[in-house]
Amino acid sequence: MSTTKRGTCRIDDDDHMYCCCAAQVLKQRLNDPRLDKSRGREYMVRVMYCEMLGHDASFAYIHCLQFASDAAILTKKVGRGVWWAMLASA
Repeated sequence: MSTTKRGTCRIDDDDHMYCCCAAQVLKQRLNDPRLDKSRGREYMVRVMYCEMLGHDASFAYIHCLQFASDAAILTKKVGRGVWWAMLASA
């Protein structure tokens, strides 16, 4: 297993391949109008993981704001947490 350097951290090729494929899938799933909140929160955490590894996840910015403005506290916390993590890595 080889590692590559992205930004200031080293990641495995497995993580890199996961993020490349997952970003496209997450983009489609977050745009689904029938998305329930529990799945959406899981997808937001996955987006944050990809963003932290240095991949572009700018497609999820609007979804973070939508989740952060939700009435449910847990959804709001996830949206805000992912938003702040994405701002810190930008």
